[in-house]
Amino acid sequence: MHDGSQGNAMTEIALALSMGFFSMLVLTMVSLGAGMGEDDRGIAEMLTLVPSAEDSSRADQVDNDDTIFIYFRGGYFSPDLAPLDPNGVASGGRVVLAVDPNLPMTTVMKAAAPFATGNFVVASLNVKWLETLRSMESGK
Repeated sequence: MHDGSQGNAMTEIALALSMGFFSMLVLTMVSLGAGMGEDDRGIAEMLTLVPSAEDSSRADQVDNDDTIFIYFRGGYFSPDLAPLDPNGVASGGRVVLAVDPNLPMTTVMKAAAPFATGNFVVASLNVKWLETLRSMESGK
């Protein structure tokens, strides 16, 4: 008589292996998809600027020798909203790049590319600045 126990053992092994691979597939999909949802916070709120020890006293202050660039919708502007060329302005102090806090990190990095300096700060624009820039844009 044949009770089929040999075929039963191979079936159990195949089932155990398939469950293991399925578990690894689910864990991989969950880990790759983690954090993919929209975040309400802007990039400036998620990043914390940590100044160096010698520069800690002036990390959040703007000096007269600092050059401020406002990056908005692909263009660079001065604080008085005049268009600026980032390659044509020399700075003796820090370069401060003010951006929309909801910009993706890749866009911020592309906007910061022309400023090849170690003395560089990224700041976020507040609501009043954003409203002013949007009204300037719609007024054209």
